[in-house]
Amino acid sequence: MQRLIYTRHMVLPTSLAVDFQNFYQHQKSTVSRIAQLVVAELMESGYFVKHIEKMRTLYRKKWKTLIEALQVYLTDEFKIFGDTAGLHIVIQLPPWLSEKRAVQIALEKGIDIDPVSKYYQTTTPQNLVMIGFGAIPLEKIHPVIQTLADGWLQSR
Repeated sequence: MQRLIYTRHMVLPTSLAVDFQNFYQHQKSTVSRIAQLVVAELMESGYFVKHIEKMRTLYRKKWKTLIEALQVYLTDEFKIFGDTAGLHIVIQLPPWLSEKRAVQIALEKGIDIDPVSKYYQTTTPQNLVMIGFGAIPLEKIHPVIQTLADGWLQSR
């Protein structure tokens, strides 16, 4: 296992530390040295890898549950994509439900989703929303999606 050392800004392999320190010698760190040491220890101890593995398992379960809930509560008019990476999925809404209205209905139900159009500068895709699943507890995914789907389908 390669030895890691802390610098002013990050934990680096020993082979890169000297070059990094020379390059950034006049910069002021905004991260406390204690926090850097804690992160370095976490990484060296192997607990960081264990944490990442645990979170991958949890997020995989959440992803499967979200896809399942969307398939159960939404009609085939809603298309799911962008579901192979990250902690979110993208839904193409049917023509009768605008992106703006879908987000508004979600907010009225206490659900926070994002319009995809805000991520574009020029050509803006229409009727796309993004639903994140990283922060929602696994057991709440079905009830939240059912509430969201009921709101969307009743707006028809």
